[in-house]
Amino acid sequence: MPTVEEYRIDANTKRLAAQDTTLGNIRSRAVWLLTVAALLLSFTKAAGSTEPLPEWAPEWLLGLLAAMTLIVVGMTVPFHAVFGLTSEDFRQHGKEETSIGEAISHTKAEIKSNDKRIVWYSYGLLASILLLAGQVGIILYANFDL
Repeated sequence: MPTVEEYRIDANTKRLAAQDTTLGNIRSRAVWLLTVAALLLSFTKAAGSTEPLPEWAPEWLLGLLAAMTLIVVGMTVPFHAVFGLTSEDFRQHGKEETSIGEAISHTKAEIKSNDKRIVWYSYGLLASILLLAGQVGIILYANFDL
C-alpha cells in the first residue's frame, strides 16, 4: 500500500505536469497571436483602400508589433523550472523519510514558482491580445476614416 509521502509525490508530480502543459499552451497561443499580427500588417494595404495610410499609422502599427514581439519573446525564452521529480532527486535524497520530505517540499516550492510564472504569462497573453486589437483598430481607423 502506498505511503502518504508517495501520494504526495504523485500529486505534486501530476500538478507539475499540468503546469508544464499550461505553460506550453500559453506560449503557443502567444506565438500564434504574433503570427496573426504580422500577417495582418503584411496584408493591410492589400485588402484596404487604394489610398496610402496616414503618416502616423505605420509607426503606430510597427510600435504595437514591436511591443507584442518583446512580450512573446519574453514568454518563449526558456527558464529553469521543475515539472516533476527525477530519478536524480531520489538518488540524492535516498529512501530516508526526511529526504523524501525534502523532495516533497522542493516540489511544492517549484509549484508555487511555476504558478507565479503562469500568472505573468497569462498577463502577457492578455497584453498581446490587446495589442492585436489595437492594431486592428488602427487599421480600421486609417483605412476607413472611422
